[in-house]
Amino acid sequence: MAEAIDLRSAAATLNGRTRLFGMLGHPVDAVRAPAMFNARAARLGADAAMVALDVPPDRFERTVGALRDIGNLHGFVVTAPFKVRAMALAHTLGARASACGSLNLLVRCPNDPGRWHGDALDGLGFGTALRDSGFGCAGARVLLVGAGGVGSAIATELAAQGVLAIDIHDHDPQRAAALVRRMQATGVLANLAAPRVEPVHDLAINATPMGGRRTDDLPMDLAALQSWTTVADVVMAAHETPLVAAARAAGCRVQDGQAMLDGQFPHLYRMLLEPRHVFDTIDS
Repeated sequence: MAEAIDLRSAAATLNGRTRLFGMLGHPVDAVRAPAMFNARAARLGADAAMVALDVPPDRFERTVGALRDIGNLHGFVVTAPFKVRAMALAHTLGARASACGSLNLLVRCPNDPGRWHGDALDGLGFGTALRDSGFGCAGARVLLVGAGGVGSAIATELAAQGVLAIDIHDHDPQRAAALVRRMQATGVLANLAAPRVEPVHDLAINATPMGGRRTDDLPMDLAALQSWTTVADVVMAAHETPLVAAARAAGCRVQDGQAMLDGQFPHLYRMLLEPRHVFDTIDS
């Protein structure tokens, strides 16, 4: 469940000691992590604040390079389309980021502020939300549409949780094939597939941006969708995405993008504010 947002403005308490954080993405109009972070910081009395930063894709590395020189800017949450590209900006990586080849968190190393540590919490958040909903991954057959940063993180987590098979589709065939190979190396029965839900699928996942606008096409063919299939969408939007609406109408259990954020948020908040204690300690 989403954390209640405290509407008290943090602006009145910002000062020279405030620990600043940014959320890097493009676009950022629908992101929710900064509001959740600021609400929790205010409730816990932490002198910290986060703001969303809309970074032009062709200036990502240059922009982040400049921002990292700001002494009281302590970390970033990274969202689409930068989760894979941000890997090159980290000096050290957590186990999940190394395994999935993407990250959504960059934080200054506490003992060496000139170095940055990266980790991937999307898969952890997605898997936590699934477990909390009662879905059992062991032996499940999955359709995954989207093999980018968030799709790779989710696939890596599902493999760790014991899924039997993952059918993978991406608009970039080479990216999809690379993720298939990584999953096969873990022992999962992974294959390239069409973006079509089949009755054999226990779980169907949209890990693409499709659905952020009400007018977007469905990211997958639902003609054969059965009510026993759980349908998950990573898209964060002010409206119910077309995929979630269609799955709900078909009687399916659904999981939206907020659930994935809720599942990872306690870890994300602690890694940003207490990095000295948590590097590589949430991998169990």
